[in-house]
Amino acid sequence: MAPKEELPRLRYRYPARLILQLAWAFLCGRERSFPGDAARLYGTIAPRPQVEGLERVPERGNMAFVFNHYYSRSFASWWSPISITALVQGRRSLAPGGISWIMAGAWTYPDALRQRIITPLTQWAFRRLAHVYGLVVMPPMPPRPHEVEARAGAVRHMLALARRECPPLLGLSPEGHDGPKANLIEPPSGVGRFLLLLGTSLAFVPVGVYEEGDRLVVRFGEPFALQSPEGLAPGDRDAWASTEVMLAIGRLLPPRLWGAYRSRLAGR
Repeated sequence: MAPKEELPRLRYRYPARLILQLAWAFLCGRERSFPGDAARLYGTIAPRPQVEGLERVPERGNMAFVFNHYYSRSFASWWSPISITALVQGRRSLAPGGISWIMAGAWTYPDALRQRIITPLTQWAFRRLAHVYGLVVMPPMPPRPHEVEARAGAVRHMLALARRECPPLLGLSPEGHDGPKANLIEPPSGVGRFLLLLGTSLAFVPVGVYEEGDRLVVRFGEPFALQSPEGLAPGDRDAWASTEVMLAIGRLLPPRLWGAYRSRLAGR
């Protein structure tokens, strides 16, 4: 009897040489090119990811990439910006700081022990990493009272970047943290207002990232403008903008990941 053919197993690798180079930059506070390192990491993914809609990404112009906060036992959430950056780099040339990603400022936990030990360590480490790669640190969700000013400062920084004469591309996950079983969840209050402010300067490119069997799938959607209807109250504008962006992302995902938007996506 012929032996059964072994199915390929999806793998994400970290080249030792790159990790040592990053560790040195991390300790010394030296800047590195995130697009360059993202391309090296993306090249380790096996089997090769299934990429759809990359031709929809404009070769020029100002835009923000919005994606779902996908994760799994094998897939850490940082592989989404790594993959998107590497693919966009192949579409249009990116400078070392060509995409400014918003990243969580720390890992938070429900129990006091990890909150007191791990959260401060990750807060320090993520700030160092943000300096190395030109990322924007945002206090983690749900927001804590003492981080209100830091969150407001990060928002102001992102808006200032978006309004530059030649702004970098921006990237963020509106959800801000993991949902149950990687399903879509509603973004926190205020995210919609932030997206509307970004939308005065940038177009949005939705991206759906998920694993399907033994393959990573990265799907790019059509760019769209975000402008709320007239006459909405401020709270309604916030909810409307969040919903529009999340539905654009959800349309790129399989139904099993629709989560909080299942009824609305199924209705469409």
